[in-house]
Amino acid sequence: METNTRISNEPLPASTSLRPVLLLQLQGETNINTILTDLTLKIKSNIRIIEAQLDYVGNVNFGIIHLHLLDDELQNQKAINYFTNQQIKHSVSRYA
Repeated sequence: METNTRISNEPLPASTSLRPVLLLQLQGETNINTILTDLTLKIKSNIRIIEAQLDYVGNVNFGIIHLHLLDDELQNQKAINYFTNQQIKHSVSRYA
């Protein structure tokens, strides 16, 4: 059985209902609670945590988390800009 999965950093056409899934790599810059609070309360993003493999060291996290961004392209870009501004390593792993 063949599966057609789009994995790309290219913007999707506005007509599609697929949204980006981000892979965040936390390396002690902050903790996940701060990230989730900023995304949901300050930026007003709708997200779904797909997978998280996190360790706590003190008050910071190390590990990975997959976040599905569920908003329109403009709002999702605000969330992506947040990760860039906070210097949190991130990439689009797929669209779902």
